[in-house]
Amino acid sequence: MTSDVAIFYLYYLVRGYTVSTYLFTFLCIFFLVSSLLPLKVSSLRTYFEREAYHVNRPQETKRLIIYKIKRFMGIIGNPFVIRYVKDDRFDSLERRLRTVGNENVLNPSEFFGFKFISALIGSLLSYLIASSFIWIIPGFLCGYFYPDLWLREALQIRQRQIQKDLPFALDLITVSVEAGLGFESALEKVVEKGKRSPLTDEFFKVLQEIRVGKSRCEALQDMAIRIDNSDIRSFVSTLIQAERLGTSISTILRVLSEQYRTKRSQRAEAAALKAPVKMLFPLAFCIFPTLLLLLLGPVILRNVI
Repeated sequence: MTSDVAIFYLYYLVRGYTVSTYLFTFLCIFFLVSSLLPLKVSSLRTYFEREAYHVNRPQETKRLIIYKIKRFMGIIGNPFVIRYVKDDRFDSLERRLRTVGNENVLNPSEFFGFKFISALIGSLLSYLIASSFIWIIPGFLCGYFYPDLWLREALQIRQRQIQKDLPFALDLITVSVEAGLGFESALEKVVEKGKRSPLTDEFFKVLQEIRVGKSRCEALQDMAIRIDNSDIRSFVSTLIQAERLGTSISTILRVLSEQYRTKRSQRAEAAALKAPVKMLFPLAFCIFPTLLLLLLGPVILRNVI
């Protein structure tokens, strides 16, 4: 039935009887594809409830829905990745997606599927807002490149948050180690006492990898690869070097804590020095013209009238 409706609309689209059928093109293609899939759109809710019946928890149901959405995006983006994406670009994109550190991280195929879906939505919205086919291409391009902007912004936010939380986490680890706890126990204290953040999530992953049998050096190196931050790489390499040479970890942690605290203060001072330069443009082109208009506008109107 769904495929018949889709073919009906596509027939009138080709014959050109009505212009409004262009609005239904995307929906018709979606319905036609969904009719060929084993999972029908009309039975999504029933399917998810049946799959989550044995779990009986809302969190698992949410994960199942996210998994199905990611699978659908992977089906859309996989042909493009296989044909047009080179190996070096594939590895770079995979590393960036892994660096985001989200629980529901996407792979490159799913990410390109997300880009295509976003492009279709952007083109449809641009046509509905502007009521002109000219704006479909700009809407398509904006929707296609929006996931790249989102990914870059997510990476920057995560890096800044990790750099901000690292000195406090090192202070807590140093105090715990100097009090007689081991390094793993100190990480557990950071995870338990610290607030939820990307850094505590990475420490929790390190503890999980150590518990399943991975060595401390390998777990820390994997964390440095996932985060891809200069401070974390320096922290991990220093700890690994101290462990190999037999140096006291508490002394190394104390030095690192003071070093990163000083570096954090230097970053704050640098950001404060950049503030006047960043305020120059809005002052010159937004605030000053408004003030001049408010001050000189009545005088000009009085002289003209």
